[in-house]
Amino acid sequence: MPSKWVVQSGCSGEATLGGAARIALLAAIQQTGSITGAAKAVGISYKATWDAIDTMNNLAGTTLVVRATGGKGGGETTLTAKALRLIDTYRVIEREHQAFLEQAGAAIEGFAQDWRLLGRIGMKTSARNQLFGTVSKITRDSVNDEVELALPGGQSIVAVVTHESTGSLGLKEGVKAFALVKASWVMLMVDEGKESAAPVRISARNQLRGKVSSVTLGAVNAEAP
Repeated sequence: MPSKWVVQSGCSGEATLGGAARIALLAAIQQTGSITGAAKAVGISYKATWDAIDTMNNLAGTTLVVRATGGKGGGETTLTAKALRLIDTYRVIEREHQAFLEQAGAAIEGFAQDWRLLGRIGMKTSARNQLFGTVSKITRDSVNDEVELALPGGQSIVAVVTHESTGSLGLKEGVKAFALVKASWVMLMVDEGKESAAPVRISARNQLRGKVSSVTLGAVNAEAP
């Protein structure tokens, strides 16, 4: 059962707004005038930095980061006026966001827990299966990281992501995260009445035991939650 991961963002209940990492990257570029310096400042690789810059430029529909080549110092990386305005706008919104959380937390009993739950409920994705849990372990390899997510019921699932993805998603032990699994990726097996909880001997790493609650038949496919 392959899985894609999304870390719960700040706008769904954490103390910091979503997008903080990329705004921090833009600010680091402004301060250092260097892609290498900015990458070191925010703790990600040179390649991941350029990937993030390309993504931001594409999403903005205009250039946010400009790299000038040549010159005695080998060129300098600068931000456009649009990028500088984004940094300022984000900082104002973040300040107001913090004030809102403090006021709501003081006025509403159990606000923090309900706010996080509202964020999880409001997340939109095409993946039918959304499993929420806590990152319990990250095993680093030469290219990829193996990320283990502990589920509330005591089970766990594992996903393999690149080092860049681990960094950009902010994955580390203790972080709350979602595993998103498309319905077409799930394989069902019948245990033929066996009561043993031992994993089935197949190559799939993620095996979750359960009981079929209903079956919806279609012209071509069937749905079995």
